[in-house]
Amino acid sequence: MGERTCCLLNCGKPVHARGVCSHYMRCWRGEAEWPVVAPTVGPSYSDRFWSKVARREPQDCWLWLASKYPNGYGQFDHQGAHRVSYQLAIGPISDELVIDHRCCRRDCVNPAHLQPVTPAVNVQRGYAPPIAATRMREWSAARTHCSRGHELTPQNTYVTPKEGWRQCRICRAGRKKNRR
Repeated sequence: MGERTCCLLNCGKPVHARGVCSHYMRCWRGEAEWPVVAPTVGPSYSDRFWSKVARREPQDCWLWLASKYPNGYGQFDHQGAHRVSYQLAIGPISDELVIDHRCCRRDCVNPAHLQPVTPAVNVQRGYAPPIAATRMREWSAARTHCSRGHELTPQNTYVTPKEGWRQCRICRAGRKKNRR
């Protein structure tokens, strides 16, 4: 598409805004009428959104390719991209609900992987703490000595009631003594 030129005085200069070139001051002062210019039509909201998504198979994650918040979630028009995806594909979401990623990927916008839930349910379904705690328990169960070299025998081992981690009783007593 070629560059538009001024239609006020047919001077041939390129248009800056509202259909006129530097002659806009004549329109501003009322010496001439503002030209009627047809608005340019861009892509639709939906087309703009889906152009920023790497679509794959229906069961795979569809990754957000554009701007992301620092926490890893995609953003589109000052909203979470996953929320926009759900609204475009499925329908409106109540303001009391949040979108849960069933696939655990923050940059996924596949509507099949998204589910509106209450904030409490979303927190309950949080996946990182159980995975981290399980790995810590596995690591704790496999070790034979503490970091200071004390052997972890049944007599020298304390198991935390909440997490189930094994701790050296000698080191634990030393930490308690230092706190006092």
